[in-house]
Amino acid sequence: MTLIRAVKKKDIKLVNSLLKSGVNPDMRNSNNSTPLHFAVKREMYTLVYRLIRLKVDVNVRDNQGFTPLLLAYYMYEDEWSEENYNLIKKLLQAGAEFGNEDIDRFIEDDDEQLEILLSELNGESSPKIKHSIKNIHKMYKDRLEYRREATDKANQKYISELLDKSVNGSNEHMETLMDKIVKYGDVAILPLMEGLDHEAWDVREVAAVTLGKLNAVAAEEKLMLCSRDTREEVRWAAYWALGETRSEKSAQLMAAALNGPYPQDYIVIAKALGKIKSEESVKPLINCLSADNEKLQTVALQSLKSITGKDFGRSREEWISWLDSGATVE
Repeated sequence: MTLIRAVKKKDIKLVNSLLKSGVNPDMRNSNNSTPLHFAVKREMYTLVYRLIRLKVDVNVRDNQGFTPLLLAYYMYEDEWSEENYNLIKKLLQAGAEFGNEDIDRFIEDDDEQLEILLSELNGESSPKIKHSIKNIHKMYKDRLEYRREATDKANQKYISELLDKSVNGSNEHMETLMDKIVKYGDVAILPLMEGLDHEAWDVREVAAVTLGKLNAVAAEEKLMLCSRDTREEVRWAAYWALGETRSEKSAQLMAAALNGPYPQDYIVIAKALGKIKSEESVKPLINCLSADNEKLQTVALQSLKSITGKDFGRSREEWISWLDSGATVE
């Protein structure tokens, strides 16, 4: 009879005889289980400690992914006992460790018992146990970060796929798509910024608007480049998004664009400037009050009132006089 069978049967006399005869205490069965695995499962504490003294490998993982330490942990989790607690201590002192796959199990199961165990072990004076506690905490933090990054990457890939589906989409479809992407928050910013370079203009438009919905200041530089796009729909989306950033830098760019080569953009720009309280915007908006386009005048006035808190109507002269008096935007 093999040592593993003797341990499974809890035949202590035979186990002792086999160990004395020099049988390999680290033998494996077809499941890659060792005598230590079965000694832990059978709660044969004295044998566990004997096998540890014989320097067996305490970190062997069977084909189901269980190490002796993981088995001992689940026994501790199911029913606390002094014996189970001491078993874990002995294994840790012998160099047993949780692997990344074990930490992943605990995270997936939202296992609160691990923290209880670590808190209990924290009172131990053994340097090896203290090192194990520190290492487990670090592994837990690292695995959470790894899993978060993996989830973020999967979500970003999904967002890129959603953007591709916006090509030639209806307005209703695009609104639904943008609302779906916004729910991903900051995770969506990177694929949306990449979307600003998409060959399809409607994807660039959706990406810009969605970045605006996210108030993505990180995308400001890319949005500024989009404000020079050959498609007015993309430029308008970019200006709207820049207004949502509430950034002084965005205000400077858009104020300069009020003298740019696309007069059809001026209304969109003037409206976006009204969201940013910037002194840079005031004079260019005042100049819009003398434009031939009545709608532009109306929007420029609304933005001036929003920025300054003043209302001099469409009188460009009164606005200039107020500005020359040294007035500032609060």
